[in-house]
This record gives sequence, C-alpha cells and structure tokens, in this order.
Amino acid sequence: MTICRNAAFLPTVLLAMLTAASCEATTAMGQARDYLAEGYLLQAYHLVETTRNGQLASGGDVDPEVETAYQELRYRMMIQGAREAIYAEDETHGLELIAEALQLRPGDEAALSLQLRADRKLAARATRRGQDLLAKAQLQEALAEFAKALEYVPDYPDAKKGVVGVQEAVSRLHGQAQQQFLEAIRKLPQFRFPEVEWHASAALTRDKSREDAAKLQSRAERELANSARSRGDVNRDEKNYGAALMEYRAARRMWSDLPGIDDDIAHMQTEVEVVGMTERAQLKIKSGKLDEASKLLDEAFEKSTLERGTINELRYAIRRRAGEDAYQAARDFELQGFKAEALAGFKTVAADWPNGLFDEQTRIGALASDIEAAEKAFAEGEAAEAAGKPADALEHYKAAQTFYAKFRDVGDRIARLSRPPSGGS
Repeated sequence: MTICRNAAFLPTVLLAMLTAASCEATTAMGQARDYLAEGYLLQAYHLVETTRNGQLASGGDVDPEVETAYQELRYRMMIQGAREAIYAEDETHGLELIAEALQLRPGDEAALSLQLRADRKLAARATRRGQDLLAKAQLQEALAEFAKALEYVPDYPDAKKGVVGVQEAVSRLHGQAQQQFLEAIRKLPQFRFPEVEWHASAALTRDKSREDAAKLQSRAERELANSARSRGDVNRDEKNYGAALMEYRAARRMWSDLPGIDDDIAHMQTEVEVVGMTERAQLKIKSGKLDEASKLLDEAFEKSTLERGTINELRYAIRRRAGEDAYQAARDFELQGFKAEALAGFKTVAADWPNGLFDEQTRIGALASDIEAAEKAFAEGEAAEAAGKPADALEHYKAAQTFYAKFRDVGDRIARLSRPPSGGS
C-alpha cells in the first residue's frame, strides 16, 4: 500500500470523528486528525489502529469514537487500495479488497462502483483474448474466454457478440445442428460436460426444435451442478464454509431443482455466521470479557453442527482463562502477605482444576503449614501471657509472626510486650 495523500478523498466527517475522541485518546486522535487534514490516510489509519489495539490490550472498552474512526479509516484504506490495484491492472487483488470493504458496508455504492469497474476491466481483457482466438479459428478457446468475460459481467455486449460469433463460426464450420449434437455425444463418454453443454446449446441455437439436444444440455447442466455440489462438499469438510456456500449457489444456478441444495445453502450460511460469532468471542476472550464470550459461544453452539468442536475448545479457553485469573488473584494475596485469603483462593482453583492448573497444590501445602504453625505459636503466646510470663509470650508471638506476619493482631501484641514496663514495675 502506498502512502495515500489526497485530501479531497477524505470526507469532513472523518475529521469530526477524530475531534470527538475521548480524553484518553486525545493526543493520538489529534495527531491522526492532522495527518488526515494533510491527506496522509495511511499514517492516520496506523495511528488510530495503534490507539485501538492499546485500548483492547488494556482490557477496557474501546472508545466509541476511536472505534468509529478506525472502522471508517479501515474501510477507506480498503477502497483506496482497491482503486490502486485496479489502476495497476491487478483487478483480482482489487476485488479481494472490495469484498472485505463490502463486509464492513454491504451495498456501499463506492465499493460496488469499483467492483463493477474491476469486473468490466476483466471482462474487456477476456473478451479481447477471445476475439484474438476467434480470429485464429480457435473456437473452443475463444468460447472459454468469452464465457469468462460473461462471468465477470453477465451482459457484457462484446462478449455476447463474441459468443454469437463463435456459434456462427461453428455453424459455418459444421454446417448443421446435427454436427453439433454429434460433437456433444462424442464428449459424453469422456465426461467432458462443459463441452457437452456447449455443443448441445450450439445445436439448439441452430435448431430450437431439437429435443434430443435439449435433453443432452439438461443432462450436462445437471452433471455440472453435481460437480459444483461435490466441490462444495469438499470445502465444507475442510471447513471452508464461504467457498462451500459459493459452490452450492453455483450448483443451484445450474440446476435450480437439485435435491437438497437449498438445505445445503442454508446450512453453510449458518456455519459462516457461526464462524463470525466464534471470531468475535475470541476477541472478547482476549479483552477479558469472558461472560460475553460465553454467551456468544452458547448461541453459536446451538446454531452450529460443524463447528461445535471449535466452540468447545474456546469454552475450555474461557474456563482456563478464568482459572488463570483466579490463580493470579490468589498469588497477589500471597505476595501481599494475606496468607489466609491466598489459601482460600488457591483452594478454589484446586477445586475447579482437580488435575492441577499450575502449582496451586504446592502453595496450598506451604500456606496451610505456615498458618497452622502461626496459630499454634499464637495460642502458646496467649497461654504464656495469661500465666503472667510476658517474656515467653513475646517469644511465641514473634515465632507466630515469622510464620505469618499479618496473623490476627500478632504485630500489636509484640509491640505491646516489647515496650519497657512503666513505673519501674
């Protein structure tokens, strides 16, 4: 991506978004606003993205204005990148960026306009190749190029003319529809169904009353539909649900009554939705929003039949993250000297993770031993003090403090007994 410097390309609303950012992001947003005012889109995007990532990493919510500016700048980066790719004759990459932009803004006019431009350029290029091949009488290759052009732009006039030109050339070369039908029949044993369909269609173009050609064309279309469905099944099994959905839709276009195809499409649409839900859940897990992530995963689990394994893995990740947080809280108590609270925390972790999470069992043993020793020494100190033996009591209290510095009021007792007696007594 080159540095984008085009002030006219940047709408005023972006500057307003950056101006409205919260206090925490004021400095970064101000710098981003300056970049935008000078037309430096790339630098503004990177700055806003860094600010957003920092807020996510801190475990808090992303400032709404920062998020809005980030999504707007991300969309603009995709559109600008697509425009540059299309200009550089890399329409395929441009279409990939446009597809991402349309996921952010379905039906966006700017993205659709660029998509149409890229499709028309690809269609024009394929048509030119088809025309060159047609001029060389390479009819099969020419037809393939024209068909490719019509995939990009279904009503592309020059490609449609090219198809007609191929069909006319075929009619001139073979002289009659029967020859086309025979060509289709010859391809049938080789399972070359795209060519079977094409030859049958050419025969029908020549003579629309040929029922035999119509039946052959229908058979070829059904075979092509089944092939598309098989490719969809492979993608489904490989968890490429978006690609599977495209193949199923292609199969339905070729054979609208293909048994079960509507259910296949609905199933893949659901799995594509579930994948999106699991991705959002992962982001919430990273930002510490475990309850929200669990709710999302529960909804996804009910919807999905293919992603339940992944969902259960994420559920385990949530459970482990909660265990790690509980362990760290107990460890913080231990480091601060609150041994009873630490012991209770580690016991909770151990109960939730019977097979062990970290070293909580070892810490439970050590803490329990220290607390028990402190309790025993403290009780001995109380007994000595009650017996009128302050010196012995002081030693016992000091021993208790050695095991557990914050045990009950042992510090106050040591201070009291350590003071010199008043009045010479």
